[in-house]
Amino acid sequence: MFLVDQFDSGLLDSTERTYFAAGVSKYYQHVTALYESKRIHSFVKEFASLSLDSIHPGSAKSVSSHTGFSFHHFVPPPANHSLSSLLPQDLREREDILLRLFNASVKTCFFQSAYSALVQLKGKSVQHSCLTTFITSVVAENQAGLLVSLPFVELHKEVDEILVSLCQKMLNIATSPPYHQVLYSWRISRGDFRGAATILYDRLQRLQTSSTSLQDPEDESVAQCFLMLINALA
Repeated sequence: MFLVDQFDSGLLDSTERTYFAAGVSKYYQHVTALYESKRIHSFVKEFASLSLDSIHPGSAKSVSSHTGFSFHHFVPPPANHSLSSLLPQDLREREDILLRLFNASVKTCFFQSAYSALVQLKGKSVQHSCLTTFITSVVAENQAGLLVSLPFVELHKEVDEILVSLCQKMLNIATSPPYHQVLYSWRISRGDFRGAATILYDRLQRLQTSSTSLQDPEDESVAQCFLMLINALA
């Protein structure tokens, strides 16, 4: 630090001094923060992955992007790849990097990367908030099929509860995202046919009381819901 104080000539602020000559991971974290401040999310994703890999080797692998750059796609480490060897400070930094990686991946619609970061978060409240963001973002981008296909091994209950909550909060069923259909598909894919029928019945009741559905003679949403309900009960 003496050398930094002696030779930086005031060019480094207090934050930059923390990252200066502090190792590869700190360097990548600093670059990540710079890109984040400029909202260049694709490079936030890139350097957050590099930083994560420097703390926990093997956490990232290079994949080719459509832009021609070599980006990193974060993947969870093997189940037997213990984090116990990491210092508490490294674990805190890892959590922060994962959160940045998640946010950048969601903003750039790299949902596989976002999911991989999401399931590695250790803070339950943060993970729950990110899970809600993930679900709403995936549905907004018409990627419900991806949502249904992901395992969510330890988050299955939370995903179901969040989707139920989103269904309940819908003010206008005609213009809101199709959360009922997504939850229906989610439950069908996991063999919960009773639950799938229950959420369809809720949607059917709301459609029948919707002025839009009743006034538009070409609106087939009620009939479609009846058919899906019959299919779930078959």
